[in-house]
Formats: sequence, structure tokens, C-alpha cells
Amino acid sequence: MKKEMKHLILIGAPCGVMIYVFLIIIISLLFNWGMVISVPGKLAVLVKNELNAFITIVVYSMICGSIWACASLIWKNDRWSLTKQTVIHFIICTVSAFPIAYCFYRISNAKEMLVVYFISFVVIYLSVWMYQYISLKQSIKKINRFLSNDH
Repeated sequence: MKKEMKHLILIGAPCGVMIYVFLIIIISLLFNWGMVISVPGKLAVLVKNELNAFITIVVYSMICGSIWACASLIWKNDRWSLTKQTVIHFIICTVSAFPIAYCFYRISNAKEMLVVYFISFVVIYLSVWMYQYISLKQSIKKINRFLSNDH
């Protein structure tokens, strides 16, 4: 289990940075013509300059990616129901992602922005979850068909 967690941390950290870079591109395309918005101005002021802000966000993106990767171990717990696994996984992912988005000024403290962020997060989470669920069900059907044909 420890070896698997170390492996997941090593995979999750660069994935977290990759997702952050992807989000920078999306945010920059949506909200700024021809410029990259790599760090929020408020954060740059708080930590003295843009480079410090970028490094800070990259480090926290690595931490968040590692947490999400390790959270995938929840799906291996066969003693829990799918509902319990999903709720616990969702809570871990939300608790790791929301504070980073909020504290690093990716979302404002305006109630509307908080609601938009949370709804977007839930929609993306549920979309990925449904895709995984449907894929798993199809795999199980294939396995069952294979087993019923051979035996």
C-alpha cells in the first residue's frame, strides 16, 4: 500500500501541474485576448512577485494532483458501497481543490462565483464519474459474455 501511494504521488504531482497549465490556457483564452494569465495579480502582490506566485501555485497543484491520485485508492475498497466510495472521493477532491482555487484567487469571494465554481466542479466530476461507471459496466458485460460462452 505504501509503495502504491508513493507511485500515485509521483504520478499525481505532474498531472496536477499539467491540469493547472491546461486551466491557464482555458482561462487565458476565455478572459484575455492574446495574453497568458498565469497567476492572479492579487496573489503576485501577496507573495511579492509573479514568479513566486507561479511557483507557489505549481507546488500546490502538485500537492492537489497527488491527493487526487491517492484518493483513487478509495475505489479499491471492496467493503464500501459505490455510493460511499463516491461520496468520500468527492469530499476529498473538493476539500483539496476548492481551497486552492479560492486562496489563490482563481475564484472570487462573490457568492455567484462560488456557486458557479462549485456547480462547474460537480458537473465535471459527475461527467467523469459517469464515463468511468459506464465504461466499467460495459467491461463487466463483456467479461460475463465471455464467461457464459466458454462455460
